[in-house]
Amino acid sequence: MSGSSSYTAHRYTGEIVLDFGGINISADGSLKNVQYDFNGTIKNSYITAGGEASFDITENFSWDAGYFYEFTDYKSYGYTYKKNTGRTGFALSAMKSLYFLAGISGARDSDGINSAGFDAGITVKFFDHLKFSAAYMLNAEFISSDATESSGRRRASSTTETSETDISHTGSLAVSFYF
Repeated sequence: MSGSSSYTAHRYTGEIVLDFGGINISADGSLKNVQYDFNGTIKNSYITAGGEASFDITENFSWDAGYFYEFTDYKSYGYTYKKNTGRTGFALSAMKSLYFLAGISGARDSDGINSAGFDAGITVKFFDHLKFSAAYMLNAEFISSDATESSGRRRASSTTETSETDISHTGSLAVSFYF
């Protein structure tokens, strides 16, 4: 990829999926190196890797569990960021043309931020070439910080820990025609 400000990026991705009948195992990863000019040369590297296992419990119900790792190296600033995320969920085929899925996730990053998430979706197939899908995701980040105050002649100090919760959510609706 290339663009203005001498932007160049190279991305490499790979994925493998193993299907053992009622058990599916998948792994994927990517590497992206970016360089551009903005008051000097900026260089960043992004690495992602993940894996998932899915188990068919019954003909209409499956359970999955996965792990996702993110690493960003802001080389120009001497800062690295890491995030580890785990997720578990299920998929239910209630009828031949009606599907539900839902899951929960938890993550922790190198900045000490913990997060928890919930996702759910539904797909309905109409006729042979029309599909309606709806999805919703809720994410909560739990951010803690310490503040130290000094007072008096003897410089007595106290540390106060504060916590903040940042909640975000998103959803989507889609109508698909397929052949």
